[in-house]
Amino acid sequence: VTGPAYFRLEETPLPIGVPFGIFPNSKGQRSGILIPSYGESANRGFYFENGGYYWGINEYMDLQLVGDIYTRGSWAVKPTFRYNKRYAFNGSFSGSYAVNKVGTEGSADYTESTDFKIRWVHKQDPKARPKSSFSADVYIVSSNFNKYNAVSSNEYLSNTFQSSIAYQTRIGNLFNFTANASHSQNTMTHIMTVTLPELTFSMNRVYPLKNIGNPAKKRWYKDLYISYTANAKNYVSMADSLYFKPGWLDNVQNGVQHRIPISMPIKLFKHFIKNNCKIAFLGDSITAHCIPRQIPKKGILFSLAYFTASIFPSIPLEPKPGATNIPFKPFNCSSKSFGFSSNFSE
Repeated sequence: VTGPAYFRLEETPLPIGVPFGIFPNSKGQRSGILIPSYGESANRGFYFENGGYYWGINEYMDLQLVGDIYTRGSWAVKPTFRYNKRYAFNGSFSGSYAVNKVGTEGSADYTESTDFKIRWVHKQDPKARPKSSFSADVYIVSSNFNKYNAVSSNEYLSNTFQSSIAYQTRIGNLFNFTANASHSQNTMTHIMTVTLPELTFSMNRVYPLKNIGNPAKKRWYKDLYISYTANAKNYVSMADSLYFKPGWLDNVQNGVQHRIPISMPIKLFKHFIKNNCKIAFLGDSITAHCIPRQIPKKGILFSLAYFTASIFPSIPLEPKPGATNIPFKPFNCSSKSFGFSSNFSE
């Protein structure tokens, strides 16, 4: 707060003065009204955009609630929530709901649509939980949202959008677990693909024969190692207008896959260097749908698309550098898979 003061222009005093002055000098966030911008749209009329209120909840989070209004009836609400905890996580969640009325009501070119957008970004600080992590990048929009409500040229020109949510954790020193969910959509073709969830469980390499016999002596069989990976997925791809409609779950595909590779480095003959002999066991169980259906005069029918199990032996041999007079060429061998499909009824 100051007393009487006068203005100076380029060191020249002006005959303009004030009895006192107040100059805010406070630190930290402050809540308050957000002044909107104004203008005119050719097909929606005069407007006020991005006017609303900012609320500084505390030092870790805040909320911004703004909206748009047009003289021809269009309007939108756009809340944004942000959060940030130092050395732990940070992110933001925003949504938009818009009613777009384009043209003059009653005319041949008049259109009206309701559109939305959901945006969520979450990041975890690596130091917060060294053995696990969680991240999210979600971007879901309706087909016409960016046509009328884009905030940048990139959004206006984009027609493909993707989302992903991932969680990873290490269980002890031997096992790992991952859970993912993803989404992709094309606003031109109106095709939306959703994977929810995709689970992966894996075991690191182990040497089951390492401690057999005298630990000081190196034996060829002690190098044999085994690992394991299981993957399960739920997947659906279809037009965005069909989601959550009756019968949409019939399009869901799901399956489980197991991999058990068994490997051992060995040395064969004087012309060949040490390499890996592998046997991989692979099993798949994939179902087009797993919903029981009532069949007249046949009871309830359960469908299993197919199950396959495969064994893949591999013996890669490589000659030593400079080796000559090799009696036969290096080779690999593998086997084919087998499977079946069945229907069970009761």
